[in-house]
Amino acid sequence: YIDIGAHNGDTSIPFIGKFDRIICFEPNPDSFSLLKKHKELECYSYALGHKEDTGTLVINDKTDNPEHGSIFEGRTKDWTNGIKHKVEIKTLDSFKFFNDVDFIKIDTEQYEYFVIEGALKTIKKNRPVIFFENKRNEADNVVLLLLDLGYTVRKWKSDTIAFYEG
Repeated sequence: YIDIGAHNGDTSIPFIGKFDRIICFEPNPDSFSLLKKHKELECYSYALGHKEDTGTLVINDKTDNPEHGSIFEGRTKDWTNGIKHKVEIKTLDSFKFFNDVDFIKIDTEQYEYFVIEGALKTIKKNRPVIFFENKRNEADNVVLLLLDLGYTVRKWKSDTIAFYEG
């Protein structure tokens, strides 16, 4: 299970013992410090995208909602007064040691398409189930890309799940 945008582990912890490995990516240093307390999780403090780079993670300045950070410069939310962190961006495909991937969850605040672009080799090789945020249909370009790869795509509440039946 690969959790991209893992926040504090709330979407990973319930799966401890259900997967052989749970790999979490979380670039927010505050969230990452909470995440890495769970020794059963393999944690990386990177943002994932379509190319190796550095970027600025902007986190909403409302202290009651710190998980909603994004490196996407075109996001529809205005967080100009947000907290900013310089982060390293990697591609999922650059981690050559991810084999037998069954499930990928992506919640990156409108950066999902770029995450998928940087994970195409992993996705084509493993055909995992992919669950991603798609509120207000902001990730419909991900839906189209996954359909082109032969995935079946279904809405689930405000999110989308894609699975390969081939």
